[in-house]
This record gives sequence, structure tokens and C-alpha cells, in this order.
Amino acid sequence: MVVANIEELGLDQSHKPALMPTGQIVTLLEAKNVKLGQRQSRAHMFEIGLKPPKGGASSATPGLCLQPGQHILDLTVSITFEGTFGARGYQLGRIAASLYRLPLHSDPAATPVTVGWAPYALQARNLPSQFGKVSVHNH
Repeated sequence: MVVANIEELGLDQSHKPALMPTGQIVTLLEAKNVKLGQRQSRAHMFEIGLKPPKGGASSATPGLCLQPGQHILDLTVSITFEGTFGARGYQLGRIAASLYRLPLHSDPAATPVTVGWAPYALQARNLPSQFGKVSVHNH
């Protein structure tokens, strides 16, 4: 059961666990001024769990260590991009993005699972007058 505030807890007589959004926004990973050429790709990884990311606070893998009872309700990955100026003027930028949940290391046969979706309302085209934006959401 998910409730918006404490008052809503009294409206439901069930004894199910309740989740109440705090409205807190946490940035797990931010990569600025990353340049990609044509047909290049880049992968970024972060961990969310009850244990600190592997390697501790100085780990190369950013992450979020949850306290017992804390849960992530929404996760959004946003990528802002632009094109380049070339010999023939402005060339629009294009990009593709996916969000995957990687399997546990204990199961070597498991494959990554796609967990993101990209609602049309969260996307923005790249134009000479504005940056493009791709947002992949997991709820």
C-alpha cells in the first residue's frame, strides 16, 4: 500500500505494510560534458541496496545505501544531449538509452532484465534552438 501522507494511513483498515513517499530526490550519478562520436556507446552503472557499494565509499561504482525499511519508489535516468556544428551547419544529435537491472553475481547464467520505459511526455527533440532529452523511468 502506498499513501501520500500520514492522514491516509487511517483511511485503510488493512494491516499491510505502508510506503509513504518522502519527496526526497537523490542524484546517484551525474556525468557532465561527456562527448560521444557517431556509433559510439557508453555504459554507466550504479548500485542501490542495503549494503554499501562494492569497494566502500571510495568505490568507482556510485550507489545509494538504504537504511532498513527504506525503499526506492521511482527511478528516472535523464540524458540531455545536443548535436554538433559541422561543415554543413548544425547536425542534430540522436541518442538511444536503456535501463537494465543486472543479475546477482551468484547466478552466472542470469541475463540483464530491461526495467525502464520512456513515456513520450518525458522526451524532448534536439533542435538547433534546444537540447534534446531522453528520460527512462522505472516505477
